[in-house]
Amino acid sequence: MLIILGLSCTIPSVLAQQTNISDVHYPNTIQYDLETASTFPSPTVTATITYDGAQSGYYLQVGVFQLDDGSLVKGSASASPEKCVQNTSETYAACTVPVNMSSGTGEFSFELHSRPKKLWDLAIVAILANNSLGILDDSESDFSFTINVNVALTLQITVPNPVTVTIDGINQSQGSISISLVTGSHNVTVPEIVQLDNNTRLIFAGWSDGVTSANRTVSLNHYLNLEATYIHQYPLTIESSIPVTESGWYDQGANATFSVTSRTQPMVGIMGLLGGRLEFQGWYENDHLITSSRTGSIQMDASHSIQAHWYANYAIPTALLISALILLTYMILSHKDRPHRLNVRPRARRKARMISS
Repeated sequence: MLIILGLSCTIPSVLAQQTNISDVHYPNTIQYDLETASTFPSPTVTATITYDGAQSGYYLQVGVFQLDDGSLVKGSASASPEKCVQNTSETYAACTVPVNMSSGTGEFSFELHSRPKKLWDLAIVAILANNSLGILDDSESDFSFTINVNVALTLQITVPNPVTVTIDGINQSQGSISISLVTGSHNVTVPEIVQLDNNTRLIFAGWSDGVTSANRTVSLNHYLNLEATYIHQYPLTIESSIPVTESGWYDQGANATFSVTSRTQPMVGIMGLLGGRLEFQGWYENDHLITSSRTGSIQMDASHSIQAHWYANYAIPTALLISALILLTYMILSHKDRPHRLNVRPRARRKARMISS
């Protein structure tokens, strides 16, 4: 109510249209892959937008712009609680939502797809539009920010599934990987041996570009695809009471050879001193004879457990024992059959006394 010269009149209240941008979140640094012409993952910007002074049928428009040329950034957008009503969300990081109240708040998210500059200067702009989508300039608000962009390239590492690749000291997920890295030198490591179970393992054989070290440095100045080659190995277990060929791991498909140095070996202990021998009988697996030869082989298509069978030869100790028993028996019998010598000396003395008397 205003009173002028005794007259009173009523001035309608006018509420200015305005927007406000807060709680902006964005990545400080991103990597841009030159080969794929994209960032992975795409950078996301979120913000809270409030508005005031709107009328029924108004719209709230929000978008991300490049400051150097004022163009909208390509990408996608989403909003809550209201949804984007324009199809621009499929092409640009921009969104238009209807306004049903004079004031309100919305949460907006933008995924950026445009090719970034090395230093990407951006701005979120919010503005109200009338029911004819006429821009209400006085309602505009903006928030400027900068994202640092590192030029990156794709490094593809192909390995068997159980193998874990380490890039610059960080373990990646098991199996083959595709990772975007900044250009320059990077350390790539794969394990020398990967134990699959007690009877199978993988052993590193080399890289597709000829490098033989599992720990290497790559110079990333273009798209790079490397494959780490691994060979399956299986164990050969040798069981024997006499030292023979040692057990070990063999490449898949290889022929593993095993042998004994001699078909006969002296026994240990007293029987060995008496000439007792162990005689080689043959090579067996699961009680089935593989070969009776001193040397044998088997193809390593799986794990194998081989036993060397020996039998005891007591022929010489037995012969010696029999000979000893015969000699002992002869000596005993000879002693029993020998005649006893008579003691004649006392009689001779008595006879001598009788003659002298």
